[in-house]
Amino acid sequence: MESKILEQLAQLVLLSDILERFEIVKIETDEQDIDAMSMTIHLDEEAYGDIPGDLPYA
Repeated sequence: MESKILEQLAQLVLLSDILERFEIVKIETDEQDIDAMSMTIHLDEEAYGDIPGDLPYA
């Protein structure tokens, strides 16, 4: 259940454009200091077929 909550939090933090192009594959938290808890979000780029229009990296 904690992983589902972290995924929902990551979706709130990340821009929708990022979520359209990348998939959340792993979320890590550092809970050593509860006041300074950090979260690391690992992303994997979605594979696209032919993309019409402009490509940001073409």
